[in-house]
Amino acid sequence: MINEEQDLYRIGSVAALTGIAVERLRAWERRYGFAPAQRDGKVRFYSNGQLEKLKKMKRLLDHGATISDLIDLSDDQLTKRLTETPRQLPQRIQGRPQVDLIGANLLQLEQRQEGHERLDITARWANPQSFLEESASSSAETLVLQLPVLDNATIQQVSARAPNAALIIAYQFATADQVSQCDRLGLRTLRWPLSWEEIEFACLRSRRMAGPGGMNTQRQYSDEELIAMSVSDKHANQYTHQLVTTVQDLNALSGFLSMAAGEHEEQDSDLVASLDQAQEEIAFARSRVEAALESVHTAQLGDRASQSPSLPVAPSVRPPGTSAH
Repeated sequence: MINEEQDLYRIGSVAALTGIAVERLRAWERRYGFAPAQRDGKVRFYSNGQLEKLKKMKRLLDHGATISDLIDLSDDQLTKRLTETPRQLPQRIQGRPQVDLIGANLLQLEQRQEGHERLDITARWANPQSFLEESASSSAETLVLQLPVLDNATIQQVSARAPNAALIIAYQFATADQVSQCDRLGLRTLRWPLSWEEIEFACLRSRRMAGPGGMNTQRQYSDEELIAMSVSDKHANQYTHQLVTTVQDLNALSGFLSMAAGEHEEQDSDLVASLDQAQEEIAFARSRVEAALESVHTAQLGDRASQSPSLPVAPSVRPPGTSAH
């Protein structure tokens, strides 16, 4: 913040207060013209009114809205949508998703509910330490992790113990860098406090997005997981290794285009918009290659196990949820 009289906030402070990554705020400026109130060189400053509007937009985005539907709405219109429009829970979902809960505040929120009509709560832990101390990993479809601070180290530890679960993180405080890292990894984050209905919505929406009818265009594997998959490929033709290399090349190209967009944002908005669109297309292509990678890697592991059951087989490295593009 510059000073109290001007009531302006640096872009990093806005990211920390809203949960919207700096990179995403810049992209909204390029694509939709949502410009900051002031600029000092390349440093962006947002007004208090813009900050409050962004907070409302973030909550609506968490409820399933799209940025293109919200960007042109006034503050009053956003408020009306939040207060008067009933939240639409995802439809056509059979059965109740199995959900594990971690976090004292989250468990207290659950205990205040009369019942669990939409979710099947299969396990509960008061804090991440209790979860990590247990020998067994989570087998739930979705794991909701509540943290006072958006601690990326804790998130990674929990993620490793829940390899097949979609991870939803509810947090109270975060820095701009922490928000950006979660955004790059595609982790679903929600600002605390939350209602139980919002928890239900996030879990149901996560299940719908992971279903066969949805196409997730965010990163499915971290760099460490890709390396582990590549080095575990012992096949003569190295199918897994070749697919890993393709994913890594697409990740590198996406990063290069993102850097290029940042360099041109002051001079050529049309070029920047094209670079942004190219990143989206690359993300879609990567999602298809990652699907092929998962299938081939799993088949190769099964083949190795059947041929040499005495040899150790690398565990599946399927990460929880999604990772950012």
